[in-house]
Amino acid sequence: MQTPDEITDEPTKTEGSDKSTNSDKKADKASGMVELLKYVLMVLLIMTVLKGTIAEARFIPSGSMEPNLNIQDRVLVEKLGPVFGREVQRGDILVFYPPQIETGVPDNGLLGRYIPFVPESPPAFIKRVIGLPGDVITIEHGVGVSVNGKLYEVAGATTPEYDLAKLGDIQGYSMKGVYIRPYGASKKAIVVPQGSYFMMGDNRNASADSHVWGFVSQDRVVGRACLVFWKQQWLQSLLHGRG
Repeated sequence: MQTPDEITDEPTKTEGSDKSTNSDKKADKASGMVELLKYVLMVLLIMTVLKGTIAEARFIPSGSMEPNLNIQDRVLVEKLGPVFGREVQRGDILVFYPPQIETGVPDNGLLGRYIPFVPESPPAFIKRVIGLPGDVITIEHGVGVSVNGKLYEVAGATTPEYDLAKLGDIQGYSMKGVYIRPYGASKKAIVVPQGSYFMMGDNRNASADSHVWGFVSQDRVVGRACLVFWKQQWLQSLLHGRG
């Protein structure tokens, strides 16, 4: 039998303490959600700043830059050149938005250009700078592209077997001596206006570029491709080696 001195008081739960505990849990959950939201917003802000002003990653969507850039290759596009006084040079590979005459769709302003995960409209192109402001461009069938009177050749580029400028055999049918005029091929000189560039793909037979739809305004340039950090053929070589 317990004496009064041996009796201990045990805390008993009350309705008020239950409400207090539930309230604390809700407050902790709300605080956690706020912190998560802050983190997400901070990440989006950093990504927006990086994409809009410093650099971004892009993938190659078509074969217009083959053999130097192939489909699914990844490149780093830098945007700090103008900030440090680096002007666009002939031979640079630029990412840009083509003229509306090419796409037929309205621009979405700055949304897709600066904000991550927002679809671009129109989609960006990637081509090589052939002509700078003031340059004189001549495209002559069977000869090639001349800049200021000199034939312009792209380092690393090879003439594909299906290049009609060779006037060779195509699918067993002789094309020798047959004149096939490519888009924009003309002996008439073209002068690149101020504030614009003349862009072409390295794979000129499979590239919709300035020889089709004209010049690219400087304000439509996204940035310069400065580094290839992934090539699809690396993965193919790895898989082939394992096989």
